[in-house]
Formats: sequence, C-alpha cells, structure tokens
Amino acid sequence: MSTVEEVTYVEREPRIAWGWTLAFGIAWIVIGLAVLSWNPTTIALISILVSVVVILAGIAELGAAFVAPGWRWVHAIAGVAFLVIGVLALFDPFKTFVGLSLLFGWFLVIQGTVLFIMFIATREPGTLWGLGVVVGLVEIVIGVWAIGVPERSQWLLVLWIGIGAFLHGIGDIANAFHDRSAR
Repeated sequence: MSTVEEVTYVEREPRIAWGWTLAFGIAWIVIGLAVLSWNPTTIALISILVSVVVILAGIAELGAAFVAPGWRWVHAIAGVAFLVIGVLALFDPFKTFVGLSLLFGWFLVIQGTVLFIMFIATREPGTLWGLGVVVGLVEIVIGVWAIGVPERSQWLLVLWIGIGAFLHGIGDIANAFHDRSAR
C-alpha cells in the first residue's frame, strides 16, 4: 500500500535586505580586484585580513570555553593560541604572507590527495568519478609546483584569493537580485 504525501513549498523571506547583500557583493568584487592588482598593499591586505580572522576565531574559542559542554580547556588553549598568532601576524604582514603561501601549497597537496583517494574509493560506473580523480591529481601537481618555489606559492595564493573574492561578489549580487525579485 503506498501513500502519497503532499509537499508544500513555503516562500522564504530574505534574512537580510537585498540592498545589504548587493553592497556586500560589490565590496567583495572590489576586494577581489584589489587583491588581483598584486602590489605590496595586496600582501599586507591579505595578511591583515587573515590576522583579523584568526583573532576573531580566538575570541570565539574563548567564548566557547565558557559555554561548551565539555573540553573547555581545549577551547581556552585554542583561543589563546589563536589570539597570540593573530596578534603576531599583524606585526609582520610580509612574513605572515610567505608562511600563508607555503601553507596554501601544502593545502592543495593534501586536498588533492584526499580527493584522489575519495573518488577512487567511491567510484561507480556511470558517474563522473574520473573527473574527481583528475581534479585531485591536478591539485597535487599545482601544490607541489607551488611549494617548490615560494614566489609561485605567493602568486598562486593571490590569484586564488582574488578570483575567489571576485566570484563571491558575483554570487552575492546574483542572490541580492534574486531576493529582490522574490519579494
């Protein structure tokens, strides 16, 4: 015996006014273009933004140390570590940038390896698992290429962040107009 369930769709009310989403999208595009301009300000901008994010993560971890149900001491240690690292990163943005770029190269190697293994392990006929394997291999190759010479890592990091910010801005603008038309 089968039953048919009726599904009703509820229009979602935009959480943020569409104008704010549009403004954030424009800001992301400006940030993306600024990063892609590749000058000393770009390096400082990336390092300062990362430092601020790390400091905010430290504040969040310290807050979690007071409200977490367990392992509060881990949150406290992580919070203090994030705060110290974030503040130290603010003092020398150029060294911070070099470290970030090398970490980014290693991130690509690790992510590519995980993708490669995951798509090989979960392959199914008729799916695009081969594409996932190729993407994993390409990320591994790009990561190893970038790690070999620090200037490559720096160039790749700037390119990745700039394009990512630009595309995020385009997505925000599209969402803003979608939310506007949904009203």
